[in-house]
Amino acid sequence: MLVRTVAMSVVVGASAFAAQSVAAQARPTAGPTTIGAAPGSRLHSWSVLAPLADLPREFPGWMPVFGGLLDDAPRGVGPFETAGNPGGLPFDIVDSRASFGMSTERSSGDYRRPFDAVRESRTRAGAVGRQRLGRTGAGIGSVMVENSGYRGDVHSEGARPYSSSPYAVADTFGSDLDQFSARLEAAGGWRLGAWGVGVAAGFQGQETRTVASPVPRRMRSAGPGVGGGIVRELIADRLQAGVSGHWQSLKETVEVYTVAAATQILQFGAYIDPPPAVVTSRYHRGIEREAWTLGAALSGTEQGVDWVLQGRRTGADERHYNEQSNDPRSDLWRANGLSLGLATTGRLSGAARWSASIGWTALDGEAEPPPPVDPDADPIDDPVTFRVDERQLVGSVGLRAPLGGDGWVVAGTLTMVSEVRDRRDEIVRVTSHIDVRTVGLATEVARDLGGGWGVVVGGSALSAQPVGGIPTPDAMGPAYRRWIGPELAMAGTPATTLGFTAGARWDADDGRRVWLRVSSASLSPGSSAASLPQVPEGDRQRWELSGGVVLR
Repeated sequence: MLVRTVAMSVVVGASAFAAQSVAAQARPTAGPTTIGAAPGSRLHSWSVLAPLADLPREFPGWMPVFGGLLDDAPRGVGPFETAGNPGGLPFDIVDSRASFGMSTERSSGDYRRPFDAVRESRTRAGAVGRQRLGRTGAGIGSVMVENSGYRGDVHSEGARPYSSSPYAVADTFGSDLDQFSARLEAAGGWRLGAWGVGVAAGFQGQETRTVASPVPRRMRSAGPGVGGGIVRELIADRLQAGVSGHWQSLKETVEVYTVAAATQILQFGAYIDPPPAVVTSRYHRGIEREAWTLGAALSGTEQGVDWVLQGRRTGADERHYNEQSNDPRSDLWRANGLSLGLATTGRLSGAARWSASIGWTALDGEAEPPPPVDPDADPIDDPVTFRVDERQLVGSVGLRAPLGGDGWVVAGTLTMVSEVRDRRDEIVRVTSHIDVRTVGLATEVARDLGGGWGVVVGGSALSAQPVGGIPTPDAMGPAYRRWIGPELAMAGTPATTLGFTAGARWDADDGRRVWLRVSSASLSPGSSAASLPQVPEGDRQRWELSGGVVLR
């Protein structure tokens, strides 16, 4: 309740969610059954709360939410906007702006993974503001709150069941869940001659509870993030170099009570079936995660083209333990990542603009069991239980230009993703290898109607084509076949998504913008679904209504 009280008091003062954040979500919010979005064209966010050393296993073939022509202005690239270095704030932010907004989202369908809900709903609200601070400084801040509902036998006990880590907890007694989450962030930067220095901080929390269940569950997570950076201008208005880093911590607890029925808990850490734990009174599990990142970036402007070249090292350590005992033995997860990227943008002619980016991320992780109880035990008998080797390459090209005369504007983005995931169970010596190639195209056309009014319509299509191999279900245990096999089968199945959007906006003479958008998407598995066992039948539907106000 503390998280809810603090978050609501913040929202009363800051109003609703940022317009550009609602309209251009590129990352799913934390939740037990969240459907992810395809990777966005931006390489990195300035958020110190964004997941580090993790490549979440997103819902196969899902589509990003539309943004584009209802946004206040095309985003540029720079040491802060792209590389997330708060020391770049005074270089990148040249005006003041505040955005407020809300959105409501619904998704449903039988095509889902074991830890996904049949029906999901989310309502978001928040705000973001950026402002020059005197002649040498700049600041930015955001607040977000979200209410989510998950209906239809939800079994997940964790906030991130489909992260790179193999650890997941399943409750065999499925229940409906309600979740409330909040996030507050701020960053400031100041220019000292040719130098720019900045700091950033944030805090996030969530609480999830069952709805009228004979086996109540409660899941909580909270933690801070802090960061800082330095930028040096090497050539005035043409070339900057910077370094930055940040650290974040997250503590999660899971509690299960058997009030009117018993249940079984399964603690997965590999593909092998874990021994079920029969809960007749109370189950309590804790997760502690610490992560860090260090990065460097080179940015500049040459002949009207803005560009940023960057690299990052990330690391994370997790500890999973049952809290019923003193000094509990812990399951460990250690991950290390490397990211490289290039983002560019420029003008073609007049008001026409283009953008392009490419980013590569590599992640390696190992799951380790608790140390032997016997101090004289041979370490060889206590090996790493699970290894992960994952790679992702994302490329994006965008265009925004006037279309003839009479106030027509067209925008389009082509996104290509190559994702390779090798995950190996060292206990039973089985491996899953999935290589997915995804191509997505989203286009929008806008018309200025005069008097400050404008409308926009758009469509999108995405195709995901995987190859590889997964463990044969008949050779695995019943828990694998129920909880893990269907997710791998879906990841290995082609998928197609079609989307539509329409919206309107009104620009006042004093710089205010009011906008409203409705979007929908439909996901269907490919024709080869029948050849893979354990792939669920059906499809998945999603729609979103969002709106907001921009003050300049």
